Amino acid sequence: MNKVFNVGLVGCGHISETYFRAQEYFNNIKIIKCADLNNEAADNCAKEYGIESVSLDNIFKDKDIEIILNLTIPKAHYEVSEKALNSGKHSYSEKPLCINFDDGKKLLELAKKNNLYLGSAPDTVLGAGIQKSKELIESGLIGKINLGNAIFAYPGVQSYHPSPEPWFAEKEGGPVIDMGPYYITALVTLLGPVKSVTSRSKKVFDEREIGIGSRKGKKFKVECDTTYVSTLEFHDNSLIQMTLSFDVKDHKRNHIELYGDKGSIIVTDPNMFGGSVFTCLELGGKWTEHETHNLELGKINIKSQSSRANESPTNANYRGAGLSEMAYSIENNSEHMCNGELSLHVLDIIQSIMRSAKSKKTEVLSTKCKIPSRFTQEKIKSAITAAHEVGLRPKAFFMVGHMPDTRESILETIRFAKSIPLHDITVQINTLLPETPQLDIWNKEGHKWGRIVSSTKNEKSFWEPTFVPWGLESDDLIDLHRQFYREFYLRPAILKRHLESIQNAEDVMKYVEAASLFTFLFFDLDPDEVTQQVKGKLPTSIRKPLSNLKRLLVRA
Repeated sequence: MNKVFNVGLVGCGHISETYFRAQEYFNNIKIIKCADLNNEAADNCAKEYGIESVSLDNIFKDKDIEIILNLTIPKAHYEVSEKALNSGKHSYSEKPLCINFDDGKKLLELAKKNNLYLGSAPDTVLGAGIQKSKELIESGLIGKINLGNAIFAYPGVQSYHPSPEPWFAEKEGGPVIDMGPYYITALVTLLGPVKSVTSRSKKVFDEREIGIGSRKGKKFKVECDTTYVSTLEFHDNSLIQMTLSFDVKDHKRNHIELYGDKGSIIVTDPNMFGGSVFTCLELGGKWTEHETHNLELGKINIKSQSSRANESPTNANYRGAGLSEMAYSIENNSEHMCNGELSLHVLDIIQSIMRSAKSKKTEVLSTKCKIPSRFTQEKIKSAITAAHEVGLRPKAFFMVGHMPDTRESILETIRFAKSIPLHDITVQINTLLPETPQLDIWNKEGHKWGRIVSSTKNEKSFWEPTFVPWGLESDDLIDLHRQFYREFYLRPAILKRHLESIQNAEDVMKYVEAASLFTFLFFDLDPDEVTQQVKGKLPTSIRKPLSNLKRLLVRA
């Protein structure tokens, strides 16, 4: 198990919900305290998540806190991150790094001076969608990329946010600062640093009307340009046309398309972690789908219940991955992926786009960054291996029978589990429980994914299928579930390790209990019958505890 870093959260707005949920997926971060300029917001946050609310001054002085998670509004990012770094704490902020390039440079210099880590969202580039795209590009499948298009266009923040004014403010407003980081970071991750930008912009409406909340219908002034059309020239000489707009009702273009000399690729939504990647290698040919829902940080995580579009349970949402990866890098003294150098280059691009739109001239970037490396399963393996090598006993939880699962995806998961030095595993069959987002998804569009085969009202065992994906049967899931346990545990090294751990009669009883249960998992034998047979052959001194075995098995 990795070291768990204590995190202090500054800024208790809506996005904080996402980072608290990240603790369910990443076990090396723990938010222990929170602070906000609005004391009531901090107190409410503390109460909801069972942590302590403290003042802004005290959260930076707190010796128990190792990382400051900066979730304030963009114009406050610099001040909060600077205080964190000057207090001897690592800093990770929401995007952008800050709204002023010179301030960004100061933060990076301060972090280096104090030997501290500086990180910033977006971390969606760590997701399976962008990483799969990067894998395909680096494989040479579509050849040298020369051109591309990227587009973010929708009606604007006022359509879903009850207080949208900051997104239309003069200095920190507009789509480039709001959504630009996702698209720009994705493009830099795939193509490398940008050399120059040429941009044009316009303000379509002088005022907007709030669409939801208690202030619905109230009009407010638009102070910034709301549409930007930019040409980005990269150091690899590729040219990307990018549109970022708050002025479009709807469109049918892909988020990012890149065109190489051997083929084309459609990249997933950079605001998400998962989704399918598509490639085409022939004129008029078929597009090949490369699914990512069975890859790390690509699986649909069904626990989300937020109304935010990017936190829908129909998508993979692992925001907080960047914070977790930074924590792991701190522990291992390695470079993290959502680092200050990358974030500063993205900020340089953002401000160059906005300056170019005003001057009508091409802006040459003053910064570069390393091409971010691919976030692979090998890195996940290395983390588990490192834990194993220092004497820890890593255990993992797996689930089979997710909505998009296939036989091959489950078999691939089994192979992955066997490829890393896990001490133990727990495997369950996916169960559609009542009053969960996953069941809501099935009720709305379940025909796309599979069929419900039994009621879940009283059955929550996770041993029998309640939902079966298309292409599989109930018996298939049961067999694959048992195969998972058989292939993992019935290996000489695993058996040897567990047998060597038996030291006394109490240990014997534990393994009798486990073995009896596994006869069901491995071979579909009756645990009661196995228990009786074992019971008759054990010495009298350890026979008595077996009287409770049936009850223990039922509990298990």
